[in-house]
Amino acid sequence: MVPATSAVLWLALVGLRVRRIYGKVGYLDLPGGGRMPMSGLGMCTGRHQEDTAQEVFEYLMLGGRHLDDALAYENVAGVGAGVRRAVAAGIPREEIFVTIRIPPSVFGFNSTLEAVEVVFKESELDYVDLLQLHSPLSTVPLPGTSHPELERCETMRRCHEETWRALKQVLGTGLARHLGVANFNAEQMEFLLSLGGPPVAVNQLEFHPWVTSQHRDVVRWCHQHGIAVTAYASLEVFFGFKFGLFKFPRFARRSLFGAATPSSPALWDRPFLANWTVDRVPAAEMEPISQRLEAIAGRLNKTVAQVLLRWAVQQNVSVIPGASSPQHIRENLELFDWELADEDMHFLEHQQPENLTTWRWPFGPHYLEGRYFDEQGVSNFAGYPAGLQYHDVFRYHKKTWLTARSWLLSLGAVCVTFLALCIFCCRRRQSRANVKKD
Repeated sequence: MVPATSAVLWLALVGLRVRRIYGKVGYLDLPGGGRMPMSGLGMCTGRHQEDTAQEVFEYLMLGGRHLDDALAYENVAGVGAGVRRAVAAGIPREEIFVTIRIPPSVFGFNSTLEAVEVVFKESELDYVDLLQLHSPLSTVPLPGTSHPELERCETMRRCHEETWRALKQVLGTGLARHLGVANFNAEQMEFLLSLGGPPVAVNQLEFHPWVTSQHRDVVRWCHQHGIAVTAYASLEVFFGFKFGLFKFPRFARRSLFGAATPSSPALWDRPFLANWTVDRVPAAEMEPISQRLEAIAGRLNKTVAQVLLRWAVQQNVSVIPGASSPQHIRENLELFDWELADEDMHFLEHQQPENLTTWRWPFGPHYLEGRYFDEQGVSNFAGYPAGLQYHDVFRYHKKTWLTARSWLLSLGAVCVTFLALCIFCCRRRQSRANVKKD
């Protein structure tokens, strides 16, 4: 008990020191009132609930206040446990901003309410600060099948309408403070706004210096309409090139807590990790960019990761990087008492090569343009790039494949060990038999 208490006190003191040294976390004002911390912790890689709970607890004790999660990440229970642990240690719940996304596969009125019920049953939280739609449409189904939500409500537009109606009902009960979306384009958000009621508070999408013009247009549109923007994959493209992680293996792995930083070059192990665009760009082309970024970071006494995160923050976009250590947490929080010079911002804003994203369909540039849907919002399979369906279905199920491969390798190792032991015993028995004969 004493060591545990000492550890909690130590984390609290370190958290206070972080806030004293690095200043308070910046905030974005949200439509309808309230605010959202501009630096958060992305929870997309955590799967083990107890490890996730400990990571969340340490992050909050070190001064972080924004947790970004989703039902698809399968760790809502761990996030809720970590929040409750931090609140018990003295952090006010109202200071913590919890985001949870609802997967498009459950879109529809009743199915969305059931998914929200799962969120609160697993997390055991009294409320969440932001409920988001994870994407406009679910991932590419197997040939001969359809999107599960379209079987439920026929068209994408009707799915959005019924799901948004369900979320408005949740908002009315006080279980959610704000509603938002992720990976939505301007037309899709305009439709939600036309339904009336609470505003779209936040749109989350991929945003870094190498995104497409469509991504930048969506960010600009959101700002013009008072919608806050959160960036994901802020670091993945740059560090993927720098450390050659887009070459082999195809699916770059990252630690459970993991941000991609110079000392921890790791990437998301998630569906649709891109190489359809990045494969065509030699890693050598990133070397001059890397040198310039390292020079900027050295001049400011910051890390390259901090420079890339500050680039987004300086454009009024919140960031949610992972963090593989307490040091990375501190670095990710130290974004608000310094600025990038205009020439540095201009350099990052006009990057070549461009049009590089870490995700393919359904979050890529063509998706934001709406090319994959007909006028009724139904997916247009003829519009998919050749070979994309089978390729990405495999990517979507890669977690299962990697788990199975891990088990098979372990089983193989056990079998080899057992076989070697059998051979050893047989030879030893044969040797003893030969000795007796002599």
